[in-house]
Amino acid sequence: MKATITAKTAAKTERGMTGRRRHSGVSVPTTVLSLLLLLPAATGCVSVQDEPEAEKKRPNVLMVMTDDQWLESMRVMSKTRKLLGDEGVTFDRYHPSSPLCCPSRSTYLSGQFAHNNGVRHNSAPRGGYDKLNEKKTLPVWMQKAGYVTSHIGKYPNGYGVKDPKHVPPGWDEWRGAIDPTTYRMWGYQLNENGKLHTYGKPSEEDPKLYQTDVYRDKGVDFIKRKAEGDKPFFLSLAFLAPHSEILPNREKVNSGDHLESGPTPRPGVGPPPRPGVGDAPRPAPRHKGEFANERLPENPAYNESDMRDKPLFLQKRPNLDGETTARITESYGDGWNRCWPSTRPWRS
Repeated sequence: MKATITAKTAAKTERGMTGRRRHSGVSVPTTVLSLLLLLPAATGCVSVQDEPEAEKKRPNVLMVMTDDQWLESMRVMSKTRKLLGDEGVTFDRYHPSSPLCCPSRSTYLSGQFAHNNGVRHNSAPRGGYDKLNEKKTLPVWMQKAGYVTSHIGKYPNGYGVKDPKHVPPGWDEWRGAIDPTTYRMWGYQLNENGKLHTYGKPSEEDPKLYQTDVYRDKGVDFIKRKAEGDKPFFLSLAFLAPHSEILPNREKVNSGDHLESGPTPRPGVGPPPRPGVGDAPRPAPRHKGEFANERLPENPAYNESDMRDKPLFLQKRPNLDGETTARITESYGDGWNRCWPSTRPWRS
């Protein structure tokens, strides 16, 4: 089965976004999941009544979101580069609307910038899931357009804190990760169509319950069940990896709410706090040590000694000490391992 992005669809999308269309027609296997496949989702909400008969068959749409993934990590993802990079559509001048998690996800779901949808931060009072008008979101529109919809994994920050059994509107099949367990590779909890299920324990690394693999398998199962159906499907698959994990018995470094670890000092009292370094998510047991020797990239901006041309708040930050550098190196090396599990379904 193939989800085809026609030249007409690509052209419509390109006129609405800043980018460059590499191919006029793109044919992508349905088992290939990519953020770029959001493009036909936008046109899937448009009425097709006036289009020719041949254009009425709408494509299946798969949206896969990785969290905090960096561009350089793509060099170890050969299948992704081949199937998506070489065969897909590349936007060279694409810019996120916000550098924070919850506002970015809310923009994706609502089609609005943060100052319009009201989600301006990861948590209350300026943001968080409860700020989003869930009745005016992409799954609601896709469902109304005749799509079978499903979400698996992470949702905007704070989902499930107030009501873990709440199923957002628009989703025919819902398997959303409950915060704060979202940030565990083991011991995470999913709301599966209104019923709560916990997968493993945080301290026990059971290979069968590794979060990335479980999400992947649930996504593949949905595709297999719906690919031959009469209705097109929209699958949203959102991984935590390679975002930092909240590890058992380790100091918590919040994902965007605070930039530094430890207690907040009083202004002008004592030295600035040590920069917080999030622990890379634990890899699947089969991938432990794959990139243990990966070195930090050499960059003149890293631990720059002369900060006189930088803003004052950056000048006041101390240089990175040996312990912080060791944490960064460990997190960076471990982080590479998370680039692999999410691509496993498409590796030969």
